[in-house]
Amino acid sequence: MSPNNLLDASKRRRSLREKEALLDGDAKQLAEITEEKQAEEALRESEEKYRELLTLSPVGITTLDMKGVITSCNPTVYRVGGYSEGELIGKHFTKIASLRVRDIPKYINMFSSIIREKVPKPFVVTYTRKDGTTGWTEIHASLLKEGGKKLGVQVIQKDITERKRTEEDFENIFNLSPDMMGVFTAEGRLIKVNRSWETILGYKTEELLEMGWVKLIHPDDIEQTNNEVEKQLKGSPVVNFVNRYKCKDGSYRTLEWQATFAQEGIVHAIARDITEQKCVGEAAWQSDEKYRKLFGNMLDGFAYYRILLDEDNQPIDYVYLEVNNAWERLTRLKKEDVIGKRITEVIPGIKKCKTDLISIYGKVALTGKKTQFELYFKPFKKWFTVSVYSPQKEYFITVFEDITELKRAKKMASAVALGRPLTPIQERFLKSGTEGFKDREIIELLLLSPGLSTRECKKLVKQVVERFKTLRQLVAASPEELRQAGVTSYGILHIKFVREIATEILKQRIVKQSVYKSPKEIFDYLSYSMRDLKKEVFKVIYLNNRNQIIEAKDLFEGTLESIPIRPREIAEGAIKHSAAALIFAHNHPTGDPTPSKSDKQITRDLVFIGNILQIKVLDHVIIGENTYFSFDDAGLIQKYEDNFLNLKIRGVFDIGVDYAKKLPAVFIPLLPAIYLAEEAVVEFL
Repeated sequence: MSPNNLLDASKRRRSLREKEALLDGDAKQLAEITEEKQAEEALRESEEKYRELLTLSPVGITTLDMKGVITSCNPTVYRVGGYSEGELIGKHFTKIASLRVRDIPKYINMFSSIIREKVPKPFVVTYTRKDGTTGWTEIHASLLKEGGKKLGVQVIQKDITERKRTEEDFENIFNLSPDMMGVFTAEGRLIKVNRSWETILGYKTEELLEMGWVKLIHPDDIEQTNNEVEKQLKGSPVVNFVNRYKCKDGSYRTLEWQATFAQEGIVHAIARDITEQKCVGEAAWQSDEKYRKLFGNMLDGFAYYRILLDEDNQPIDYVYLEVNNAWERLTRLKKEDVIGKRITEVIPGIKKCKTDLISIYGKVALTGKKTQFELYFKPFKKWFTVSVYSPQKEYFITVFEDITELKRAKKMASAVALGRPLTPIQERFLKSGTEGFKDREIIELLLLSPGLSTRECKKLVKQVVERFKTLRQLVAASPEELRQAGVTSYGILHIKFVREIATEILKQRIVKQSVYKSPKEIFDYLSYSMRDLKKEVFKVIYLNNRNQIIEAKDLFEGTLESIPIRPREIAEGAIKHSAAALIFAHNHPTGDPTPSKSDKQITRDLVFIGNILQIKVLDHVIIGENTYFSFDDAGLIQKYEDNFLNLKIRGVFDIGVDYAKKLPAVFIPLLPAIYLAEEAVVEFL
């Protein structure tokens, strides 16, 4: 019953009682009637407020009697559905046009439940507007009572059509997106995923929700993924984070993630499959890397620039865009200090140079006509041949060739022709050799040339000593290392000549001599050339039947700590040189010549193979820092010979030397293993 009906009934009852009280003259009853009038007035005011609320309410409010007949609707119901009062009031709810026929049985059950005081939770109803469009409303139903008596049902209807359409649009976007979209927890549980998860990873949605996301991550990516999640828990969004997820077929896809926390513990994330893009990128990078290596390893200095023009289109400056390693070496400027900067910033005094480089380069950049010229650049104290050309307008490239040494050579030739006198340190050397000389003075002797002034030489000696510390390290340096330190070509020639002549003299001391009893001579010869090597090198010395050296050859090269030795190649070389004896030598870059377990193993194998081929292994010398280890001096060569002899006595070796030499080379390294296996069998029996 509506508040209006209640008020009308109350008024009728009060009017009747008031008449009776007047006739009877009952003052008490009149007082009660006055109170009732006040209550009715309050009820009337309340009714007006209720009616105003009903009218202004943004949600629809409908009342039904106990039979399901609609008794009232507020204006919102008519406005949202488009139906008139006559089309709704007085009709049973199952007869109104807004409900879909297939849903009516469900609503009847709900109405019956409400009447039985089993009020359902809020639920969503799909309805049809008068114009034929579909809408959705959220229903909140309650049972109306008065004094414990059931009067009917009140239904509050909140129209959620726009929200529903937005949800449907989102759902469509969610499932149609080619990217993987998901909602999950930071602990690893997947709450919702779109269809792209199935398409990209191959799992069914049910499998994914059961597995969670942690089990899908590549083992190598788990730590960095956890770190990213930790950052996100602290409030940082995930941007362009890359990791790998496992597919159902066992392969992995590379994904790029964007993610943010939606609420406490819940993450919204989008992942793009960049597997192919990454492969293409890696291929491009490798291709670009080849270009960079070629560019970076050019011997000539290379630089790429853009010319800057004023309002009259005249060149006023230029900007560095790229330079290579040789350019850095020649100019002694760092790439990071010049790229993107103007030449007037890098070299403020450039405009005071006698050669107007900005004008020369500007002309090439604007006309495309290449040019070449020689330039002495005072800031670097170097002579260059500069070749300039333009790949496109307003851009140009320079190739610098350092001709400082050539200029010095010409100067030296002139000095020699004029009979330039010796320097004091050269006179001192001629008089007493290097006696009393310090390393710095010997280095100065090596670096001096007629084209280099004493002052320039002193400066060069200082920077060379700072770089190499000792004379020995200087002599052991490669030509490229010397060049990078600023040593002239003639200085490099002098240094390498000293090294090679010393090696040759030491070699001649042992050639044509019996050497197997003198590992010290082998050390003296080899230590000079091997002690400063940064990698292990294995050398074989082939000797004839008089123990004279036929040839010394580097066969294998390894790392700082190990070297792969292939006995087959050693045997092939021995047979090829018709060697009667062999000496092996290798260096330990660490400086400690103590043999390792593998050193002993390979030496024993080589002694065994030598015995099979009737080629004697005289020694294996390990070169260290000013010391060496000789397997022969340590008695190990004899020990391995005895081991072989014991096996032969037992009849293990029945193979003849002629037959062994005819074996395919591939079988040679297997012989020691075969014989050792036979030895084990003999001992077991």
